Amino acid sequence: MNKLSIVTAFTIGACTLLGAQTASAQTTEVPGYSSLAGKTVVYIPIAMNYSLTQAWYAGMVREAERFGYEIIVRDPNWDANASIQAFQAAIRDQPDLIVTLPTDTTSISRLITKAQNAGIPVIEMQQLTSVEPDIYIGAVSYTHLTL
Repeated sequence: MNKLSIVTAFTIGACTLLGAQTASAQTTEVPGYSSLAGKTVVYIPIAMNYSLTQAWYAGMVREAERFGYEIIVRDPNWDANASIQAFQAAIRDQPDLIVTLPTDTTSISRLITKAQNAGIPVIEMQQLTSVEPDIYIGAVSYTHLTL
């Protein structure tokens, strides 16, 4: 299964956290979900002592158990330098997907490009960097859109 299918299946699962469930999204037999089994997802939040990142993680754990993928958390604990190091380590480890709620939207932009060039899709949550992620989950600000 290709990386886009993995990102799509993961995103559908993540969207269930937002209450966007459908009857078909509640079964593991939906095409695409089987592509998640045995995959590795690296989650790099702002910090794990923050209620929003804990909620995202709880939902990802629920979906990981349901669909058979592994989540590795790299907690930078509000430190932009630690976030850069976590991202660099994730790229070296070659996971199937990186999910991030960026600590600093400027400092990891080039690392997102580096991950994508290495064939690792990136999902950004809540904050956009200056680089276009494969998927963005969060509020849309019209200042980010070109009309």
